[in-house]
Amino acid sequence: MDFKRFFGENRHLVVLAVAIVVFYLFFFHNRLYGEINGSFISYGFVMEQQPLPFWSAQLSGGYPLFSNGEIPVFGLFNIILFFVNDVVLAFGLSILASMLFAGIGAALLAHEFIGNRFASVFAGVVFVATGSFAYALFSGTMPYLYPLAFYPLVFLFSYRAVHGSFFRNSAFAALFLAFGLLSGGTIYFLWNIFGVAVFLSVYGLFALLRFDRSRLFKICAAVAVIFVLAVGFSAVKLLPAYEFNKLTNRADSVSYDEFVWRHTQITLFKIPGALFGTGFGMMRMGVVVFLLAAASLLALKRKHVFAFAFLAVVALLVEATPLSRLVYALPGFDKMRQIYNVLGLFSVAVSVLSAVGFAGILRRFKSKRHVIGVLIIALAVAELFVVGYHTNVSPYEKNFGRQLGDNALLLNISGDSDYYRLHFYGENFVGLSIAKYAVPLGIRVMDWTTGNVWFNDYSQFTGVAGQQNSARMWGVANVKYVASRQPLDIPGLEFAGSFKECVSCDLKASYLYKNRFFLPEAYTVKKAVLVFGSSVKAEQLQYQLLLEPSFNPVETAVILSGSLPENLERFGLVLLTENPQDSGRLAAYAAGGGIVEPDVLSGKTAADFGRVLSYLSSEVPVAGLPEINEYAPGRIKVTAKDDGFLVLSEKFYKFRDWKAHVGVFEPEKFRSNIISTSVYLKKGESVVFEYKPASFRIGLVISVISVIAAFSPLLLMRLRRRFKQRTRS
Repeated sequence: MDFKRFFGENRHLVVLAVAIVVFYLFFFHNRLYGEINGSFISYGFVMEQQPLPFWSAQLSGGYPLFSNGEIPVFGLFNIILFFVNDVVLAFGLSILASMLFAGIGAALLAHEFIGNRFASVFAGVVFVATGSFAYALFSGTMPYLYPLAFYPLVFLFSYRAVHGSFFRNSAFAALFLAFGLLSGGTIYFLWNIFGVAVFLSVYGLFALLRFDRSRLFKICAAVAVIFVLAVGFSAVKLLPAYEFNKLTNRADSVSYDEFVWRHTQITLFKIPGALFGTGFGMMRMGVVVFLLAAASLLALKRKHVFAFAFLAVVALLVEATPLSRLVYALPGFDKMRQIYNVLGLFSVAVSVLSAVGFAGILRRFKSKRHVIGVLIIALAVAELFVVGYHTNVSPYEKNFGRQLGDNALLLNISGDSDYYRLHFYGENFVGLSIAKYAVPLGIRVMDWTTGNVWFNDYSQFTGVAGQQNSARMWGVANVKYVASRQPLDIPGLEFAGSFKECVSCDLKASYLYKNRFFLPEAYTVKKAVLVFGSSVKAEQLQYQLLLEPSFNPVETAVILSGSLPENLERFGLVLLTENPQDSGRLAAYAAGGGIVEPDVLSGKTAADFGRVLSYLSSEVPVAGLPEINEYAPGRIKVTAKDDGFLVLSEKFYKFRDWKAHVGVFEPEKFRSNIISTSVYLKKGESVVFEYKPASFRIGLVISVISVIAAFSPLLLMRLRRRFKQRTRS
C-alpha cells in the first residue's frame, strides 16, 4: 500500500482526526461524566473478569448483563477492553474511537455529495461538537453515544446502495447499523431505520415522478435488505435482548405520554432556545452552524440538499408536533421512551447541510478560501465552546483509581470474604447506586437498576423495603451492610463505624451499618408457605407475609406459584388467591394434615388469618446452613446439610436458561421471598445451577451465517477480479 499517496489524498481526514483527538484530550480523557457513564465503568469491571458476561452477580442483585439492550456486546468498548487491561482507559478509548467514527463518517458522508474536502471536515466537526452526539459526550450517556457514532456511515452506504453497487453497499450499511446495536444502541436502531427510510423516500419520490420503476424498486429493496441484514448481523444481541425485555419494565407498551417524555420534549416554541441557548442539548448548534445550514437551502433544487432538509424537518416535526402519534403507531416504537432520540437524525442532516452552506461560501471567494474557511470554523468553535458550552470539571471526574483508594468505607467491607450484598441508603426509598465504586472492589450491590431497564418485581421490592425501612427485607435480599450519607436510626441496623468521606468521589457514604437480619447467600428452611395464584392479589399477599412480625425468614420461605407443585406435601400451608383446577390433589393434601386457606374444601371464601399466624409462629428446628461448593458467574453448586427448601439469594427463578440439576434430575425451581430462588433438597444432596442462554447460541449462529452469506460473495468476487488481473499481467 502506498501510504504516502493514501495520506496525501486523505490529509483532510487526518487533520479532522487530529482535531478530534485534541478535543477528546481537553474535555473527556480520564473523566467520568454522569450516572450512566459511572454505570459503564462498573460494567467494564465485570467484563474484565469475563469478556462475555453471561451473568453478573454484582449488579442489580444479579442479571444477564449481555442481554440488556443498553449494554454493549462485541461493541467498541468490549473490543478495546479485550486488548487494554485497564477499564478506565478502555472506556476513554471507546469514547475516542466513537468520536473518530462519528467525525470521519460525517466527513465522508458530506464529501459524497459536495466533493469539497475542506467543507467535509467542517461536517465532521459539526456532527461531533453539536446536537445529539455532543449531548451524549458531555452528559456521559453511552447508550446514545455509541450508536450515534455510526449514523453517518449508515446513511453513506444506504445512499450508495441506491446509486452504486447495490448489495455491497447495503451489506456495509447493515453492518454499521448492526454495530450500533451491538454497542448498546437498541433505542437508536429503529430511529436509524426510520431516518434512512425518510431520507431515501425523497429519491423514491423523484423516481416516482419520472416513472422510473427500476430506481423505485431499488430504493425499496435497499431499505428492506439493509433492515434484514442488520437484524441478521445483530441477532446475537437482538434475541437475548428480546427475551430480556419480556422480563423487564419494557415488556409492555409504554403510554404515549411516556413515549414523548413531555417534560423533556422540545415543542415548537422551545426550538429557538434549544438551537441557540447556552449549555448543551440535543438540538444546540449555534448561530454560525445554523446560518450555514440555512444557506444550503439556496441549493434546495439539488436532490441531496432537499433530502437532508426533508430529514431535518421530519425529525423536528416528530419531536415537536402531533406527528409523533403516527410514529408511535409504527411497530416497535411503542416500546421506547424519550422521543428526543429522533434528534440524532436532525444532527446528521444539519452536519451535511452546514457543510453544503460552507462549501457554497467558499466558492464565492476566488482567493483566500482557506483563510475564510478557517475563520468560519474558528467562529463556530468559539461560539460552541467559549460562549455556549459550560462543562462540568468537578474534581471527582478524574483519577478514578484515587477515588477507589480514598473510599475508606468500601475498602473496609471489601475484606469480608462472605457472600453478601451492600445497600446504599437513599431518600428515594429504592436507594442509590454505588456500583461504580463497589464492583471494582468485588462488592455485590442491591440497587434496583443501573440504567433505563429494570425488573419490576425487584424494583418494587427495593421500594417497599425502603419505604418500610425494613432491615429484615434487606436481609432477605442478602444485604449484610447498609451505607449512608447521614446517620440512620432503623431497627435491626447496628452501627459499624463512621469513615472519612471520599472528597474526590461524587457518591459519598460515611456511615456504615451491619444488618442483624442478614440472611446468607444460601440457607435452608424447614417451613414453606405456598401462595397459589398469578394475580396482583398473590403479589400483594407475599408482601403482607414478609412484613408480618411473626414471619421469620430464617425458618420459613414464602413461595409463589401459578400451578400446584408436584410434591404439595412439602408445604405446611397453602394460601389460595384463586381456585386451582386440580381440587382432588388439594383435598388429598388437606387430608394429610396440610393447611389450606381459605378452606375452599369446606365452602369458605375468606381466609382465617389466625390459622396463618399460628403456622408462622410454630417452632421448628433451624436447619443447618448448606455449603456453597462452587460460585462462578454461570455456575453455582450447593450441598444441603439438612432436609428442606434451599433458598438462594439469586433471581434464577425469572430465567428459564438457569437450569437446576440434582444428579440427573431437574428439580422444581420456585420463586421464594419475592426475589429469591428455591429448590427442595434432602440432606446430602447437591444442586447445580447452570446458565446456558439458548438465545445467545441461536443468535450467534444466525449472525455468523448472515455475515458469511453477505460478505463471502463479495470476497469471492474481489479474489476473482485480482486473479484475472494477475493472469493478464
